[in-house]
Amino acid sequence: MPIPASIPHPGAQVAGTQQCDFNACGIVAVDSYGSVYRFGNTNSSQSPQSPVFTDASGQASIANGRTNAIWQGSVLNWGNPPCQNPSATAQFQVSNFNPFMDWVCLISPAVVVGPGPAFSQAGSLPSSITISRPNLGLTTTSGMPILRVYNGNGISTNDLSVSSEPSCPPDIVITPPPPPPPTITATSVSSDGNSATFPFPRLSDGSPLPPGFYGFSIWNQSSSGNLLDMGMGFFGVGSSSPVTTPFGVDAVNISQSGQQCYMDPYWQIPYCDPPWGPNTSPQAIMTLSSTGKVMAINGTIAVGSKPTAIKAYGDANVCTYPDSLGSYQCVEQPSNAIVTNFGSNTVSILDLVNNAVMATITVGTQPVTVALNSNQAKAYVANYGSSTVSEIDLNTKTQSRLAGVGTQPAALAMQPGGAALWVGGLNYISKVDLTSLLVVQTFSVSGQVTSISVSSGQNSLVYTVFNTGTGTFSAQQAAISTGAIQATYAQYTAPSGSSYLMQCTTCDPSSPSTPPGWLMANGALVSANYGNSIAVVGTPTGFAVRDLIRQIDLLDGTTSNPVRGIATNPAQGVAYLTVPDSNSLVTVPLPVQHTAAQGTVTVSGSEQTVNFDPCSASGHGSCPQTAPDGGNVYVMVANASASTSYGQGDTAASVAARLAAAINGSGMPVTASANGGVLTLAANRLGPGANQWPLQTNCKSNFAQYGVYCSFSAAPSAATLSGGN
Repeated sequence: MPIPASIPHPGAQVAGTQQCDFNACGIVAVDSYGSVYRFGNTNSSQSPQSPVFTDASGQASIANGRTNAIWQGSVLNWGNPPCQNPSATAQFQVSNFNPFMDWVCLISPAVVVGPGPAFSQAGSLPSSITISRPNLGLTTTSGMPILRVYNGNGISTNDLSVSSEPSCPPDIVITPPPPPPPTITATSVSSDGNSATFPFPRLSDGSPLPPGFYGFSIWNQSSSGNLLDMGMGFFGVGSSSPVTTPFGVDAVNISQSGQQCYMDPYWQIPYCDPPWGPNTSPQAIMTLSSTGKVMAINGTIAVGSKPTAIKAYGDANVCTYPDSLGSYQCVEQPSNAIVTNFGSNTVSILDLVNNAVMATITVGTQPVTVALNSNQAKAYVANYGSSTVSEIDLNTKTQSRLAGVGTQPAALAMQPGGAALWVGGLNYISKVDLTSLLVVQTFSVSGQVTSISVSSGQNSLVYTVFNTGTGTFSAQQAAISTGAIQATYAQYTAPSGSSYLMQCTTCDPSSPSTPPGWLMANGALVSANYGNSIAVVGTPTGFAVRDLIRQIDLLDGTTSNPVRGIATNPAQGVAYLTVPDSNSLVTVPLPVQHTAAQGTVTVSGSEQTVNFDPCSASGHGSCPQTAPDGGNVYVMVANASASTSYGQGDTAASVAARLAAAINGSGMPVTASANGGVLTLAANRLGPGANQWPLQTNCKSNFAQYGVYCSFSAAPSAATLSGGN
């Protein structure tokens, strides 16, 4: 199950028993190391051992534990807060490359506590933070509650300073529960025990927290020196930049690489530093509604009147060569963008490399938002004033088709896979088939849909709806198949006089007009990561970051005026929010997206009939025989191994499928999936640490003694896994 946001779990009681070394289990011949074969087995029939608990970083380190060995690892007791399973046991192949046994504690939303404020901006951090939840049950009899705070990598802020941030947790020492108290102690607790106020967290050297996504756990002193984990939650530190009336926004990646070369003054020959990069950073591009411009990658570009939405597409790699010695610098960026011009009834196609307008295309009345199909060959534009959706051919830069939809279409989302488009308008959400460009499904909703997105991983629509009559706003999660509401959250009532209530001025297609106050160029966005489980929505008073799986708010932030545009870059852990009435672009941290290192193994071959002569091989005359070949195929990752047999009737696909099942059932440090004869392997540990895990294969025929090679063999894609970050 994807885990979009997590924090370490101190105080869990763990145990383990080494089952056998790799070479002793008949798996693969490698050397084993370490003299500790058991730990934490308090009830063992063998000599009972002292209990072992995870420390403040949620880890327990077993000094001199046996590696290159198969272990049975157990969580005997998660402690508090409770997990879905009170205990758990599994088999792990523990190697020198991957000396870990990892567990995830999935907790109930009931133990998530809400901080206030949940979102602050660097440079104006509050002096305190209040943690609250009904029936939280905090006490002060044995001492004040305490708070532990972790950054997005699960490292305690007590271990961080502005001078250096470790890439991994510090050395771990096994300590019995409770974990040692942190330095953040409550200054007050409410009389009902439902909330506590703490000094706002800082780094270990006293510096303010830098922008980032943070998790925390709150601990109650139930008796002198005994700490009880009462729950967890999240908060964020972001930033704000001044921008003139930003409206629509998109998040793009800019990657730079290069090499610097010099002339050796003595030998008069060039020499070069090692190539550097690519170094990738996020950047926001946005429309500036009041000025009719776009703030692009390389400067501003004049477009039409009242530009609303913007979407970047394409890829350009621009290199410069400053000398003849071999120096170069390359910048990879999106090549183009499409912009909707609400007041001009047009869209603009931009050249982002040369900062120019390539084409201006007339569409329907008051275009408000745009979506791209999966191959970025077509764009779809919602025309608010004419109840239509325009299809734009991005190759020919023309309007290729026009679809009729319901009244006031204002929100678009592409169906994952690209076969359909979802359209939200006044009191409806419709699905448009992109082959016929006809509406094939419609749900009724109560109000104006202001934004919409699709979570294929959760089979849900996420949309925001605003009732212009009552001024009420909410975000909804609904089933794709039926439209049935699965959850409602982020409910607000726009205050009287709010610009959110402003209606469209001069809604005459022949003259420029100001968009309605509730309009969002792009709003409800579901990240493509974490199993499509995180949604970011704009509200009349700010924004909400939602975990769709557990249906909890990870962040609820306030802004001085309504948010009009949202763009997310999960790979960089950031969301951009436009607040035009405040002339500001707000940067919000998201949970850091770590990816798993991967590799592929291709199984090939076909079942062969073997001709062999056992008598001749043993020097006893001749007795030729014929039989179907049989044998085994092996996959080794980080010295851990799994295998499957092959025999009569097998194909490459059937061998690969069984091999995937063997990998997933043997405690290997990877998970496997099979597609035909190709196995895709993904490391169980996220991040770059698995990028150097060796990936090896082997096979052996049962008739190898007769010089027979295996009918089925496996070939790795590379010598190691790669791609983890």
